[in-house]
Amino acid sequence: MKFLTTVFTVLFALSIYAQSEGISSVLQEIESNNTELIALKSRIESDQATLESGNNLRDPQLGTYYLPFGNNDANYFEIEVSQTFDFPSVYSARGDVITARQQELSHSYRLRRQEILLEAKKLCLDLIHLNKLGEVINLRVQQAQIVYEQVETLFDREQVGILEMNKAKVVWLQEQFKEKQIVIRKRNVRLLLDQLNGGNPVDLDQREFSSTLALPTFDTLLDATLSLDPEIQILNFRQEVAFMEYRLSKKQKLPDLTAGFNYQGVRETNHAGIYAGITIPLWSNRHKEEAAMKRHIFTQVNQEYYISRVEAETLRRVEEYSALLENFAEYRQTLSGLNSDELLFRSYELGEITYTMYYNEQTFFREAFDRMLEMELTLHKQKAELLKYQL
Repeated sequence: MKFLTTVFTVLFALSIYAQSEGISSVLQEIESNNTELIALKSRIESDQATLESGNNLRDPQLGTYYLPFGNNDANYFEIEVSQTFDFPSVYSARGDVITARQQELSHSYRLRRQEILLEAKKLCLDLIHLNKLGEVINLRVQQAQIVYEQVETLFDREQVGILEMNKAKVVWLQEQFKEKQIVIRKRNVRLLLDQLNGGNPVDLDQREFSSTLALPTFDTLLDATLSLDPEIQILNFRQEVAFMEYRLSKKQKLPDLTAGFNYQGVRETNHAGIYAGITIPLWSNRHKEEAAMKRHIFTQVNQEYYISRVEAETLRRVEEYSALLENFAEYRQTLSGLNSDELLFRSYELGEITYTMYYNEQTFFREAFDRMLEMELTLHKQKAELLKYQL
């Protein structure tokens, strides 16, 4: 009866599919079907179009005068068509601001996409863990049944009392209950994944994590995070926007220009020609340049603060991950060399230990094994957090 050996053979020796392949397929499907992302993409496209409209020319103006009343015999008639526009360099500066804001919106979509896919990836990891744990619990149910039947036989031979037989039956029932709980937890995780997938069922029956838990070096990890993380890129674009708005505020000191055509007519006499004018921005641009400069300084300081926070947080997470990985490796190495179930039952069968001692020792080793599986899940989730920039 080599149950623990069988468990490790199933869980660690054979890994047919890599974790990344199965999860990547699910994440691609969720990215296509997630209703929030679909709605967000439409809203961002709308906002980008609205920004684009902010650099249009002003509408032309058409005015007319017809003055038939008064004490003059001649009726006065005048038509004027005019177009007012900003100084040409203003359009270029405003266009740069709009482009940067549009790119910021695109990265806000990437940020929310990353959050949703990270949530989905963690649920996938939960499902793999539950699939794996389910196989362990299934073996334990079979083992508990065998032990109960053997204890029942010993009871029939009057070699053990009814108390020990009842304890064996309770253990069997407890393992069956755990098996049912695993089924319920798996169903709940699948429901959450289906919801993220736009209500479409997710197909993931994977029972193995990837064979490696190694991380890139800290410098490589940090460089990739700083260059690819959408939240940092949003801060970069906000800094660019603030600087471009500062340049725009300086250009808006230039006058607005107006050009047009004017026609005036009295009796048989008429006059026609061009119309030109300027608007001198004496008051409308007051304090705008100063405000834009302060916004630019704020975005610079905010970006530097956020980057320093990311560096510290990344270092903390890597150190926490490394410590847990070392502990996990020691657990796995120790437990993989044990055959405690068989040895314990043999000792019990030979009368070397009581059933209570057998049950307590068995519980100790099983709790250690379950703790190891929990550590493995935690490691994969922490790794997903550290590598979220890849999503």
